[in-house]
Amino acid sequence: QLQGSSSETDIVWSPDVNMSDPNVLNPVVNPDQTITYFLTADNGTCSITDEMVVTVNSGLVIPNTFSPNGDGINDTWEILGIEKYPDANVQIYDRWGQLVFQTTGYPPSKRWNGTSKSGKPLAASAYYYVINVRDDDFEEPLKGHVTILE
Repeated sequence: QLQGSSSETDIVWSPDVNMSDPNVLNPVVNPDQTITYFLTADNGTCSITDEMVVTVNSGLVIPNTFSPNGDGINDTWEILGIEKYPDANVQIYDRWGQLVFQTTGYPPSKRWNGTSKSGKPLAASAYYYVINVRDDDFEEPLKGHVTILE
């Protein structure tokens, strides 16, 4: 929901792409891609315009846990939607900041299986990820935590 503010009653948002009502201060929007909306308020003598950028994420689903215990369920860290970004760089760090996993491209054959760079199983713990999607839709790398469960 956009949050406009104006004492004027003659207002309009543009473009009205995927917008509930362009003539209210707080319309609900659901854009398909990152877009800049402009709010113009007019009192009959003069007008003023301000803008709001709505950033749409790619639709990546990044789980925060997985259990590489060999039971065939969630044995690898599967990032849904990452196949759209074949040049993505995925890095995993332990709690001391040591890089334990890195790959460019993240097809099923390269998914992290909870092992270190040398192939040793890592302890059940929280790890920090940095995913550089290398796409104009992402201004910054994606960062967060993923936990290995036993």
